[in-house]
Amino acid sequence: MPNFSEPSKVLDVIRAGDESEEDRGKNRVLINRAANNEPLIDDDEAERLGMKIYNRWGEFMIALASASRQLLTNFTSQDTFCTITIPRAPEESRADWGGSITEFLNYYMKEGPRQMDYFMIHLSKWKAVSAHGIAPMMWEENYAWLPRYVAIEDLRVATDTELSFRNLTWFAVRIAYTPGELSRKAFSKANSKFKWDTKAVSAILQNVKECNTTMAENNYDWNTVPEKFEEIRKQNAGYWSGDAMPTINLWHFYHEDDDGKWCLKVVPENTTSGATPETDDTFICQSEGPVADTWRNIIHVQFADLNNKAPLLYHSVRSLGFALYEPCYWTDYTRCRLLQHTLDQFNILLRISDPVDRARAQVQVFQNLGIVKPGVSIIPAAERHQVDAQLIESVMAQTKQLQAEASTAYTQGIDNGTAREQTAFETGVKVQQNSAMKSGIMLMAKAFEKTALQEICRRFCLKNSDDEDVLAFQKDCKNAGIPDGWMDVKKWRVEVTVPLGNGDPTMALVESENMMKLRPLADPSSQQEMAHDAAVPMIGTARAKRFFKRDNNKAVSTAANAAANAFPLMMLGMPPAIPEGLNPIEQIQTLLQLAMQYIKKIEMTTKMAKPEELIGLQNVSRYIGKLVQGMQGDTGNEPKMKQFAQALSQLNNEIKKLQQHLQMQMQKQQQQNGSADIQQSMMETQAKIAAKNAETQQKLKAKELADIQKRRHKDAGFVADQKRQNLKAVADTIRQSRQPLERE
Repeated sequence: MPNFSEPSKVLDVIRAGDESEEDRGKNRVLINRAANNEPLIDDDEAERLGMKIYNRWGEFMIALASASRQLLTNFTSQDTFCTITIPRAPEESRADWGGSITEFLNYYMKEGPRQMDYFMIHLSKWKAVSAHGIAPMMWEENYAWLPRYVAIEDLRVATDTELSFRNLTWFAVRIAYTPGELSRKAFSKANSKFKWDTKAVSAILQNVKECNTTMAENNYDWNTVPEKFEEIRKQNAGYWSGDAMPTINLWHFYHEDDDGKWCLKVVPENTTSGATPETDDTFICQSEGPVADTWRNIIHVQFADLNNKAPLLYHSVRSLGFALYEPCYWTDYTRCRLLQHTLDQFNILLRISDPVDRARAQVQVFQNLGIVKPGVSIIPAAERHQVDAQLIESVMAQTKQLQAEASTAYTQGIDNGTAREQTAFETGVKVQQNSAMKSGIMLMAKAFEKTALQEICRRFCLKNSDDEDVLAFQKDCKNAGIPDGWMDVKKWRVEVTVPLGNGDPTMALVESENMMKLRPLADPSSQQEMAHDAAVPMIGTARAKRFFKRDNNKAVSTAANAAANAFPLMMLGMPPAIPEGLNPIEQIQTLLQLAMQYIKKIEMTTKMAKPEELIGLQNVSRYIGKLVQGMQGDTGNEPKMKQFAQALSQLNNEIKKLQQHLQMQMQKQQQQNGSADIQQSMMETQAKIAAKNAETQQKLKAKELADIQKRRHKDAGFVADQKRQNLKAVADTIRQSRQPLERE
């Protein structure tokens, strides 16, 4: 293993890459300038070339913005960042535990107090990936789940390091601390795992205590980080220092030890404010033992690599910005020259010979008449230089084609050379081609994003964590009845949640339409979820969530059970106590099956239904009819709706047969007895059943009102009790504060 026992050896390893990093940084600056739509060339170069117009036309900026927007949409637009399943958990609890963990975990990532911090990490990450193909982030603390984004120029890895980091043995991250941040970190008692050299930190802080913004230019070595210089220049509109924040730059150097664990050593950058020869000879901070079992617990890098040379290496990444830079540059250059030529055509060119009276006025103007003196003539268009319009159109079309092939976002050109509209088939073919081009980048991004989410999930499971969100998450899981033994990311399956079309709205609509065509063939348990997902690109995530209740695993598994449990109550004439949002198809199938089985049982035993049984069967039939009616307008389920309507009609026919048999039996008994007592008895029986049903419903409503009133009393009592405790605490505090005064 390499020897990193001394600060000088660590600094030598870092500084060995300065020259290479300078060249890489200059290339990234060119891409950044183009991405921010800055002038094509500088003023001196424009004057040398005789160019009056040398601005960019926004194509490069728009292409990268479109790509980053699609990536951002792909990984942040859904209700969840990820879904958690526990494949080896007990079957009866598997769905409940996975659903609860997914809900709790995504709450703190999407709606918790740090939701905006995590979103900004995504925003920075996908913009960097689009422009440069690399986006690092790291976890400074051992227990915090939220990482911090790292600028590309602030991460150093060795040359020939593979994209998978299989052969990674060390890496360094430059972190710029303000004096306050460094002071709090170095002198905090919470950092027990890290040994800070407080004397060295004090010396640095002492040296920078008089620093203000006028000394900010000394914070970086501009030769190795031209991006930092360019960013300050851009913010200050050309002035390169100005009011930039003074910082203390420290290299956090992580390396693998003999046991395969990872250790930390911190050294100051040689150009940082406050650095002295004394601080160069000592580690500002070093870990007491390993800080992580693997580099995956410290750093994560997202890639979007268009490089075609295997094996794929970190410093050989070729991004979308790299691929688009040249064609966009020459497109802008050609357009600038074309516009300048067009504007020059407005100028009238005069040919002047050398007449004897050249000192006199060359043109005399009398109101609407002008006289041109001898020796002055206008150069006609036939004698002036003409640009080949077809050649320009051909070159522009080719460069636009290169941009379209390299870009991940499909955009309709200004003019495709034809005067007709494209058919739906032609548009669909182009969309499919575009999807094939960008699928490789999306596949790579999804694979790397999964590893980042796995590390975040691991940190949410750490037992001795001091992170507030992690502690709250673990409490939620405990209250949900999830055993501690299953709070282990190694037992989880973490899947990245992505929308239809991978963030491309056009492709999402195509896939949504195809999904609705396949929906009738899917399992009933999946149809509600397919309808929800298909509605997202049409009406948005929030409305789809409100209008289409998505069945999770728990709801799907209870739809048939809920209908089966409600069947006996419906047979007694009571309303069905079935929660909303359960799959209607499963309910209809279950209730139809139970009703037909009940009728067959009557036919095989007594062959005659009782009046209360007929009322119960009619109650079941009405509820099934309501579910079938709710399926109207769902074109994807029209075949099933027709099938259920026929089955319901058959059920009603069977109920009518039982009614007719009962009426015939009653008429027969009436004829035999010669009286109308039976008819009267039948009417009384039906009246009793109806009264009983009404009484039952009234009792249920009364019980519900009583429960509500009871909860209100309980809440009011709890509030009153809290007020009493608060008053008691205030009184005790006042009493304790007065005791020393009384003794004096």
